[in-house]
Parts: sequence; structure tokens; C-alpha cells
Amino acid sequence: MASKNKKDWANSSFTDDFFIKRDDSGKDPFGFMSAKSGAYVLQLELDLLDKAPLEWNFYRPLDEDKMAELVESIEQKGLLHPIVVWEQEAMYPEPARYTILSGHNRVEAFRRLHEATNDPKYAVIMAHVKKPHEIDQEQAKEIVIDTNWVSRQLSAYEKSQSIIRKYMILGSKEKKAHAKGLRRDIIAQEYSITGRQVDNYRKLADLIEPFQEMLRSQDLGVKAGVKLTYFDGDMQQWIYDSFGEAVCDNKVVNAIKAGMSREEFGALFNPEVGEVSVVKIEVPAELREEFVEMARKWIKLKSKQ
Repeated sequence: MASKNKKDWANSSFTDDFFIKRDDSGKDPFGFMSAKSGAYVLQLELDLLDKAPLEWNFYRPLDEDKMAELVESIEQKGLLHPIVVWEQEAMYPEPARYTILSGHNRVEAFRRLHEATNDPKYAVIMAHVKKPHEIDQEQAKEIVIDTNWVSRQLSAYEKSQSIIRKYMILGSKEKKAHAKGLRRDIIAQEYSITGRQVDNYRKLADLIEPFQEMLRSQDLGVKAGVKLTYFDGDMQQWIYDSFGEAVCDNKVVNAIKAGMSREEFGALFNPEVGEVSVVKIEVPAELREEFVEMARKWIKLKSKQ
């Protein structure tokens, strides 16, 4: 059952919060103007919707289990919240198209329901519409970031990217009115986190790609990631090649200190070894990953003996 504070958009008549507003041209679907917020809400055909560019919407789609739950919820309760879209300029007689800013998963759920049932009610969806000149591209990106932060369980990588991009947006265009030193505090307040957390998520951008991938797959946590940023790219690459996911071990993470040498870092994994040697060997490029993994397993095995 939907909570008392949530609108059931599929079953509501909109008479309590909205009044009907139809475009005089007849080209637009029925629209509703919120009597409370002034937000313009349209019933849009799914075929008129476009996904936000991947550069803006870098968030993972729901996994199949979560998507199945969303589909079932919409089928049983209807759409609880309209999606948010940005109307794009159109050349007559072509219809306007709309870029999805919030609601990619809900749109996908509607598509699946329409394909499964062929019910025309799932061929359309309610959407808060931002008109072409109401917002600019930076504001559109900010809507994508802010709505995902509020509504999703984000990975460390997604949180890091959200804050990095939010930081850039706050420093651009008319938002340069915000003093640079205040951006950290603005983000902390808007996202209900501390300024230190903002700084830590921004630091994760300094990780090399293999560690970024571990962030994306959630194998690497924020604390470990931040500590790895103490080292430059070459040192990070050596750490990854030498120890891989073993750097995520809590005892290792807690012992990492800025400025550690390779020998000191290596000793974290085998403290009984008083000295660590760096061995260089040439292998065919196509065998590099296989060799590194084999060597890593061998070192791990020997350290337990």
C-alpha cells in the first residue's frame, strides 16, 4: 500500500492537486499543472523519451531482482512518482522529444510491462517536464546527480563521481557566485554528509583505473581507496600488480601510511619478512595478467608456510 504522503499517479484523478491543461495546438498530450508547486506534468508516450547521455547518467541500472520488484510494484500500485524529463527543441511537424533526467528504471519497467501485457496504459508515463529554456545543460546534469543521490543506494564509485561532477557544476557559469571555498560546504549540506566525506569522495578520482574498477564493482571501500591515493600512479600500479584485492584487508588498510616505500608496503602482507626484493622479469604482453595472477597466488601460498 502506498504511504499517505505518496501520490498513486496511475490511479489518481489528479482532481485534488492538479487541473487539466491541454496545449492549444493539440500536438501535446494532456498536461497537468500542480496547484501546489506549479510543476508541469505531462502524460508522455514512451517512444518520445530518450535516455540521458552516459556522461550524465553514469549510474548502474537496477539488477534483475530489483527491476522485477519495481515492475511488480508498478503493476500493483501504479506509478508513485512521475519521472523528470527535459523537453528538446523540435522542428514542426516533428513531435518534441524528451531527455530523461530522473526515472530511467521506471521507464524500463513500463516498457517491460507494455511488452508483456500489450496494455496501452503502459505505453505512456507521467512526467514532470522541464521546458527547453527553463534549464540549461549544467542544470540538467545536476538534476540527474541530485535525484540519484537522494533515491538510490549508490556505490562508492557513484558517490565519488556524483560529488566530483557536482563540485564542477557549482563552479561553472552563473554558479561561480558561490565562493570556491564554499563548494565543499554546499555539497555537504545538500547531501547530508560531512565536509570530510566530500573531500574523501573527491580524492577517489586520483585512483588508477584498476582500482576505479574495484570501486565500481564494490570490491574496494572508501577508506582503502582514500589511503591508496596517498601514492602516485606508479606506486598504485605496483601495489595492484603485487597484491590486488588483498589491499582491501582491514588490517592492511589500517596500517597503510603516507610515504611508505615498496619494501614497507610489502611487509604489511608478510610482517615476518624483514626485507622485500623487487624482481623485474619480461613476459609476453598477452601473458602479463596471467603471470601476475600466478605470481600473486604463489607469494600468498608461500607467506602461509
